Amino acid sequence: MNILDIGTRLKEERERLSLSQIDLATATGVERKTQANYEAGRSEPTAGYLARAAHLGFDISYVVLGVPAASLATEEQELLRRFRGATDDLRAGALAVLGVSGSARTGVHIAGDVTHVSHGPMTGANTYNVGGKGGRKKRGSAD
Repeated sequence: MNILDIGTRLKEERERLSLSQIDLATATGVERKTQANYEAGRSEPTAGYLARAAHLGFDISYVVLGVPAASLATEEQELLRRFRGATDDLRAGALAVLGVSGSARTGVHIAGDVTHVSHGPMTGANTYNVGGKGGRKKRGSAD
């Protein structure tokens, strides 16, 4: 493993994510000079640093081994980055909307302008109809 190659790939990933050295240093908890040393191959990044970089969307497999992880589109990378940074409730809601089994929330359908947020498990059949003619609001059934 060539440390210079790791530094070069680290810089490539930083640039791919449109981060400056100072932005990345701040986000990963190191000094800008340390970041510059990593990229120049003068020192090796720590496991903790690499873990924090991974949460920012860095392909750590590529940085360390030179082998890209399964190729994801830019939108997928952004979705994954945001999912990893989300609260547990938000993650559960996202999984439910996508129909992932094992989630406490299933069958979620959202359409139109949404200004209502529900908290807690969404078990049973819940229907919310908002809007309609004349601004009339109806609230449907709940099991």
